[in-house]
Amino acid sequence: MRAWRIGEVILAGPNSKFTKAGDFVCFPNNLGIPVANLSVDNYGTLKKGIFLNEQRIFGICSVLNDDQTVASHTTKKKKQNNE
Repeated sequence: MRAWRIGEVILAGPNSKFTKAGDFVCFPNNLGIPVANLSVDNYGTLKKGIFLNEQRIFGICSVLNDDQTVASHTTKKKKQNNE
């Protein structure tokens, strides 16, 4: 069993501060409320999903380009934080 999952944000509530629809987030495997066959405006039917409080999210994921590596991505992030 995995300790975490990655999922796409389909809806974000009005008090959401960090995520928006379309983001991919990493979150603990054991948290959230499962939902199925939920009709979502401007999306369609969500076959399988999880309602998750924003405080339960480990982080927001991003896709690395082919010329990037995890090390260079991490280094770039550290440099930005130190400025």
